[in-house]
Formats: sequence, structure tokens, C-alpha cells
Amino acid sequence: MISSIVGFFATHFLETILTILVGKMIKQMVEQVGSNRAELIRETVITAMYWAEQKFGIASGPLKWEKAWRMIREILEDHNIKLKQKEEKEIEVMMESYVPEINATTYSALPEEKTLKRDTKSAEYDMWIEYLRDKYIAETKAYNEQNK
Repeated sequence: MISSIVGFFATHFLETILTILVGKMIKQMVEQVGSNRAELIRETVITAMYWAEQKFGIASGPLKWEKAWRMIREILEDHNIKLKQKEEKEIEVMMESYVPEINATTYSALPEEKTLKRDTKSAEYDMWIEYLRDKYIAETKAYNEQNK
């Protein structure tokens, strides 16, 4: 009687321990695969964006965007990754977030005669700067007077 009770607990206790260990191993594997997938998607976005910039150059934004999207899909399909609709929206945001970095890299590599020189100084520009400066000073004084 006692041996059957001990045997029952030993058997189920060992099964419980094994189930917990297998569960933890599976959880770690899923986290690892998920992080690898996310890293691969991020690297694919950067690669495709740089590729499109290199291939199509300056001032062809919509074409670069479309070709970069196509390249992202092709690379991810090669890795057997299918994007969900939510992930596509996240990738679009990611692509937009890399545009300034890619532009800065590209334009800093251009010879100076190829870059556009834009003069942002104008009479209207100076007027707005002066207006905003005066407004900030007035608001700061009013705030300081209220909090004395």
C-alpha cells in the first residue's frame, strides 16, 4: 500500500519535473527563434533600403520605396518568413525611420558639387525666428512671475 503511494508520487513528480523542464526549453527556443526572426527582418529592411538607394539614386523616392519593398519580400521568402499584416505596417514604419540615416550616409558620400545647396535664410525666415524668440521670452517671463 505505502509502496504504491510512493510509486504514484514518484512517477507523477518526475513527470511534472520533466514537463516543466521541457516547457522551459521550448520557451527559450521560441524566444531565440523570435529574436532571430526580428533581427533578420531588421537587417533585411536596412539592406533593402541601402540597395534601393544605391540602385536608383537621389530623387526617385516612390520607385525606391516600391523596389525596396519587393526586395524585402524576396529576401524574407528566401528565409521562409511570411509577413503578417501587422508586421507589414511595422516594417513600413521601420523603413521610414531609416530614411534619414540612409540619406545622411548617401549625401555625406556625394561630392560637394552634386549636393544641393539650399539657402534657408530669407527675410521671412528671419521674421519668424524673431517672432518665436520674442514669444518664448514673453512666455518665460510670465511663467516666472506666476511662480514667484
